[in-house]
Amino acid sequence: MARGKPLAKSQSASKIPLHLEIPQKTVGLVYVVGSGDCAQLGLGPDVFEKERPAKIGYFDDLEIVSVVAGGMHTIALSAKGKLYSWGCNDQKALGRSGEESEPAPVEGLDDVTVVSVACGDSISAALTSAGLVYAWGTFRGTNGIFGFAPGIETQPTPYLISELKNIVEISAGTNHLVALAKDGNPNLTSGKIYTWGIGEQNQLGRKVMSRHAFEASLHPRPINFRPYRKTSKFPHVFCGCYHTILVHESNTLFTFGLNNYGQLGLGHLDEMDIPDMVEGIDGSVEIKQAAGGEHFTVILDVEGQVYVCGRNDSGQLGLPASEYPEHCSKATKLDLPKIRSIACGAAFSLAVTEESDLYAWGYGEMGQLANGSEDAPTPFQIDLKGRKVISAAGGGQHTVILVEPKAE
Repeated sequence: MARGKPLAKSQSASKIPLHLEIPQKTVGLVYVVGSGDCAQLGLGPDVFEKERPAKIGYFDDLEIVSVVAGGMHTIALSAKGKLYSWGCNDQKALGRSGEESEPAPVEGLDDVTVVSVACGDSISAALTSAGLVYAWGTFRGTNGIFGFAPGIETQPTPYLISELKNIVEISAGTNHLVALAKDGNPNLTSGKIYTWGIGEQNQLGRKVMSRHAFEASLHPRPINFRPYRKTSKFPHVFCGCYHTILVHESNTLFTFGLNNYGQLGLGHLDEMDIPDMVEGIDGSVEIKQAAGGEHFTVILDVEGQVYVCGRNDSGQLGLPASEYPEHCSKATKLDLPKIRSIACGAAFSLAVTEESDLYAWGYGEMGQLANGSEDAPTPFQIDLKGRKVISAAGGGQHTVILVEPKAE
């Protein structure tokens, strides 16, 4: 994100329209691998699993630039800012009606240009070029469906979240959403960070103790940073399944939410309802990206180095089980080639190298690692027959890969 000088007082920040662009411009083909028992492969009603990556032919001419996976559904973004979804639609996470096992356009977004998308288990959200957020589906808690918004149990098509304006980034956990605003001034590093959804594990950054508080949690509310609020900027936001990850301007990370395996990277296993600083990241190198699974976190810096913390019983950290048999509560560096981007499934990790190769590690019993349905305790390169990888996304039991078309 570009940084610049604040507006002079004589200028009105609110009158300067926000215009966002799709950050990734390279067009690719969409491949899937893993379990399709809930239609998440998008290969039709008769395909329930794929042990090797298979192409979804529907996208061959649609110029796809990004793929994002939820627990059992996936959404693809085209270069024209249009969305296509497939997978489980029991709680309307696809944002459309019709066949679940094959891709189709998300409804109700014809008049906007989408620049990014976020997927949880039963919730999906889209960020437009104007900095507006649309969402659909519902939030599910430990007792089942909690609701989409006050008075709306399940939202079948995109719904404008009117409280949010000038949003520049969005992210989704299993059952919560996070949005980063610039408060009308495109020259500021960052503005408020909003969270909403289920807060049972403190992933909203505020306590949710009563029924009234639960209902209020369906409204986006800014996080109270307490000592950091007035003096700090957080230029990027990310989510794990039940925790939230904030990149601080000092090149450090702040986290909050569920911490039963040390996934917050704080050096302990205590749950946090306010942001606290991750241990093992010294601030000497800029943080590029973070991602999280069910009980673990993966961090990428601009030098291509990867750090991990959290649960490791299925190899999801990629660290030796002899040293970290169950968990690692501080960010610890992995030995990998230089990495360009990272992603997490529920219990597995993905990393795209600067050479456009794809590495994976972690839980693989549903075939999502393309290695014969086995766990991978250390990172290995997925064989894609020489195809160059643009990006990858992990769901609960499936992986989606965006690859460059081969030259004719």
